[in-house]
This record gives sequence, C-alpha cells and structure tokens, in this order.
Amino acid sequence: MAAPNANPDGDELNNRLEYAFARDPHAPDTAPVSGSVQPFPAAAPPGDYLTITFIRRTDTSDLTFTPQFSTDLTAWTAATVLVSSTPNPEGTVTETWRVAAPVATARRLCVRVRIE
Repeated sequence: MAAPNANPDGDELNNRLEYAFARDPHAPDTAPVSGSVQPFPAAAPPGDYLTITFIRRTDTSDLTFTPQFSTDLTAWTAATVLVSSTPNPEGTVTETWRVAAPVATARRLCVRVRIE
C-alpha cells in the first residue's frame, strides 16, 4: 500500500488527495480545484460571487468534501450554495459552490476544499 502523504508523480497532490479527487497518483495532473468570480443576476442580492469548482469521487463513503471560504485565512465558513452538480462518465461528479454574499461585501476572499 502506498503512503498517504507520498507524491510519486511530483504534481503537488499527495496520494490521499489523488484518491479524493479521483486522480492517477502516477501521472502529473492539473489542479483539481479552481476558484473564480461569476455573475449571479438572479441571486439575492444579485452580483458577482466567488465560486469554487472541483471534481470529486462518488464511489466511496469514507470522504467528506466541504468547500469553504475565508476573509482572513483563519476563520473558514462552509459554502452554503450549491450552484451545480454534474455527473461525469468515469463515476465522479463536478461540483460548483458559491459564497453566500457578493464579493463586493468583502475586501478579500479565499477558497479551499476541506476533505475529511
């Protein structure tokens, strides 16, 4: 069994993260998580919101994925608005989440996915 913290392909994702994001631990991958600012004119209130998109496994019950946002990298808040969840042919799902308030209300916003 491979060590969970090993990184045989040198792509900045250890074996544990390769497993969580359904990646090949022996082939370098691009970042499995991306953030962007997107307009949501129908949101309450309408505006531009920070989003996080990632592909995750669906064939396991030993992982919990929690997208989170922070204004100070100390206190993290779980994302509460699931924008989309799209099944992929290989048994994964691509999810996009957004922060609850428009980016205009925060000086700085950071995003991450917590995996337990």
